Amino acid sequence: MDGKLGDWDLSGQIEMFVFQSLQDKQNAKFAIMYDANALYLSGEVRDPTPMMNRHNPDVTGDKGWDADSAQFRITVDPSREYPEEESAFKYSRNKELVDSRDDIKHLTLWYYTDKDLPVLQLYKGMSYRPENPDWGRFSIAPEEKFQSAYIPTPDGKGYTFEYRVPWTTLGVEAPPRGGDAVAGCGGGMWTDIWK
Repeated sequence: MDGKLGDWDLSGQIEMFVFQSLQDKQNAKFAIMYDANALYLSGEVRDPTPMMNRHNPDVTGDKGWDADSAQFRITVDPSREYPEEESAFKYSRNKELVDSRDDIKHLTLWYYTDKDLPVLQLYKGMSYRPENPDWGRFSIAPEEKFQSAYIPTPDGKGYTFEYRVPWTTLGVEAPPRGGDAVAGCGGGMWTDIWK
């Protein structure tokens, strides 16, 4: 992982932005790839204040989304119906419902500014259950469980990121194969203040 996306197939890259009038200054282009061993996530982000996220994964790891960050939610079981009809709201509204969807993975990625540290938070299901109880109260994956890199753009107005998350880290025994269809979505967050 070097944060450079020249070796990526970006034909399926998806662009998102908040306002079209600010698209050239604040946007994100995300792509996902996979092979038999891992899931790969990348982003090209335009941001006037790039890589600014002061949420310490050990102290405020539940707030990593609340600053410069990226989120991906993906199902990893191709035998599930497509499109996906699952919703987080049914679990938040009815506490008696039991979420047993271990095939849905929710990943929050951020660069912890204070320590120059890429972070991966990983939950499963639509009720945000920790992927591994040994990872602590915020379900932060240990550094040895993934590889990542962030690189600021030369103009200082953006960055690229690249993550390699092994299927074993995601708790997946039978990953998707070529031709499979799975549901997923992604979102980017920006901030212009130091939290």
